Formats: sequence, structure tokens, C-alpha cells
Amino acid sequence: MLDYLWLVLLQIQMLKHMVMILINKIEQLNKGINSIPQEPGITKIIKSRLNKNLFFTDSLSSLKDKVNVYIIVLPLFISENKVPNFNILDSAYLAVSKQLKKGDLVILETTVPPETTEKRFRKILELNSGLKANNDFYMGYSPERIMTGYSISRYKEFPKVVSGYNETATNKVKELYEKFCGTVYVAKSMKEAELIKVVKDEVLFSLFCRTTFPRDVIVKRAFSFKRRPHFLLFF
Repeated sequence: MLDYLWLVLLQIQMLKHMVMILINKIEQLNKGINSIPQEPGITKIIKSRLNKNLFFTDSLSSLKDKVNVYIIVLPLFISENKVPNFNILDSAYLAVSKQLKKGDLVILETTVPPETTEKRFRKILELNSGLKANNDFYMGYSPERIMTGYSISRYKEFPKVVSGYNETATNKVKELYEKFCGTVYVAKSMKEAELIKVVKDEVLFSLFCRTTFPRDVIVKRAFSFKRRPHFLLFF
């Protein structure tokens, strides 16, 4: 999934530099070698922008004065007991927090439980940077939308949900994604945007499994959301 996301992010014109930290691929990418040739047009995009407004590095600290937007898309693994393991995401936010500066925008696209961005990751950023969300830096959440094999060719066809910690942050996130997304929908809050992603994944899972699981099981899974107060808006 990470392979596909950075290809979409190549289309962002606002940022001076596009960065992806994948240590095992940095050398190839800096040579203009496309690691996923099955995506049409990617080789041309890399070669046309490499060393201009695109570069790859494993040194996050070297970017402090070069970037003002961080888009985090990393996996969230679930244990057999259905407990999320936030180690990878926590580490990413910790690394960003150590070089966060006033005016920076930090956006998460990973599927996470509702309220995770505001309650968990905000604290990591604030505690380790000495800055305050809304006053000094901005936070946002926008569910990742990628379709394997069509990351570039059809990306603008898929509506993009965006959200921010407050109105100012929301406007900044919206302004960013409008530069490369066809349709942008603004959620009322980051929690709502997180929930939209969870529900979407649940629906897709149900559709995928409908030939495997009995219909009543699928229906019960869907309506399990309704028993939770902050899910009522969507049902």
C-alpha cells in the first residue's frame, strides 16, 4: 500500500519536496527506477520530477527546514485479541514531533479507531515538541483512497474525505488535497472522518465475504455500529 500512496503524492504541486522513507528502496528510487512498473506512467513521472521537487531520504531530521506538511500512512496491525498495535504509528509521530515547527501540518491517512488522531497522536506531538495544536501547528485526518493498478490514472475519480482539528486546520487540509483530488468532502470532525473510513472498510469486507458468511452474520456486523452512540449519525 505504501508503494502506491507515494505515487499519488507525486502529484501534489504545493510542496517543495516530496519525501518517502523506505530505506530499502531509496537507492533505486534516487536512480529513477520504478519499483512498481504495473502502474502506467509512473516511470515518466519519477524521471521528470526526480531531484526537482521530489527526492527520497532516510534522514527525517534533514527535512525540518524543507517541508511544512507531513502525511503519515503506515500500517496499524491488530492482534489476535483484536487489540491495535500502535507501535509503528507512535514511532512515526514521535519522530515528527522532534522536529515539528510552528505552522507545520501533520495529516494521518491510516485507518484507525475513531478519536485516535485527536486523543493519542495530538498528545505525542504536543508533549515532545513543546507546541500546541491549533495555536502552533495543525492536525488533520484524511482516509487513504488507493486502488491498486489505478493509483494515478483514476485517483481523481474517488471522492476524498478531509478533516482537521479545528476550522483553520480543516481549511488547510482541504486546500492541500484540492490540488490533486477531484472531489473533496469536508467531515465535521477528525473523529467523523476516522469513522467514515472504518465503516467503508467494514462494508467492503462484508461485500467481499458475502459468499462465505451467512447474511445474518454480515447484517449483525453492520448494525454493531448502531449500538455505539457516536456511530448513529451514519445509520
